[in-house]
Amino acid sequence: MSITQEAGEAVAGSRDDGAVRDAAASASRRWRGVWRLHFYSGLFAFPFILLMAVTGLVILYTQPIQDWTQGDLYQVDVGEETVSYEDQVAATEEAYPDAAIISLTTPSAPGRSTILGLEGSAQHAGGDQAFVDPYTGEVLGTNNQGGALVGLANRLHGFLNMESVTVDLPAVSALWDGDPLMREYVLFDLVLEIFGVWALVLVFSGLFLYWPRRAGAAAAVTAGAPTSAGAAAAASTDGGNGAGNGNGKTGDAGGVQRPGFFTVRRGVRGRARWRDLHGLSGVLLLGVLLLTIMSGWRGGPTGAPTSPPWPTP
Repeated sequence: MSITQEAGEAVAGSRDDGAVRDAAASASRRWRGVWRLHFYSGLFAFPFILLMAVTGLVILYTQPIQDWTQGDLYQVDVGEETVSYEDQVAATEEAYPDAAIISLTTPSAPGRSTILGLEGSAQHAGGDQAFVDPYTGEVLGTNNQGGALVGLANRLHGFLNMESVTVDLPAVSALWDGDPLMREYVLFDLVLEIFGVWALVLVFSGLFLYWPRRAGAAAAVTAGAPTSAGAAAAASTDGGNGAGNGNGKTGDAGGVQRPGFFTVRRGVRGRARWRDLHGLSGVLLLGVLLLTIMSGWRGGPTGAPTSPPWPTP
């Protein structure tokens, strides 16, 4: 082989080595950038996720909680016959003459009370409820549906218990529904929407970090390519699915690849193993998280009471 050929191969090898180092450095910067995004989105989204989880759990178990805390209103002894709804309404009007009855919710099961919505009284204004024993016609008392633990959970879940703070913003739907462009929105409802977006960023950035990738640069180092220590560290950090120990050492990853998407790699310990467990749990809960966040944007109050005319038992 001539000296000219040897020099040409040396130059080509140097170029290939430089391309490998550049690719490894670029991949490392991209991976670390997404990791930072994942970390900070977690700081933003975690309080939101925790709040939604706790308050959502309270809302899910509304009836058992109400039976436990206010069983004297919601539960009654089962009788042989029921009183007509007209008589129950009349008993409620007699007990609260200054209040107007605006709704009636029939008993959901035997042993449950009839619930009537009240409005107009200084003592029982806006959203208060009266409870009537459907078997005796006795008025059991009143309750503010926005109060107690369940009411607080609903307010926190919907607008952080701050529905009085509003802001006027333009609405895109004004282009086709004919309503005014500027509309009033509950400010902290929008804050929850923003936290929901950050939760989506958390989910998808975590999926990117967990997604299996080939350790191309690390493989080049193993094969004997003369890369620098910094490029080797970058290769281990990115190519090992982010399993590098983050301090510039390659021993934590060393080009070890995850054998499957739903597995935890064997032979890794410490932070790398915890990272695998964290990523696997996130992937397994991915569908649940997405469904919960997206359905929350489309959700709304449920269980609206039945309006008059009153049904008959």
